[in-house]
Amino acid sequence: MNTQNQNGYMLLFRGNDWIKPLSPEEKQKVTDQWMAWFRRLTDQGKAVAGNPLEREGKIV
Repeated sequence: MNTQNQNGYMLLFRGNDWIKPLSPEEKQKVTDQWMAWFRRLTDQGKAVAGNPLEREGKIV
């Protein structure tokens, strides 16, 4: 039996077209900032890693 706490929220990130015009250095900076933010949430016990959703489906 799975006894993990199933309460919480799911973070959904949609689209990344905004990053295309950035330089490689800017892309790396944004990625590093995002990873640091998520690492802080994980360290605080506010987030756990998960698996990506499949790329199929509908937007409601």
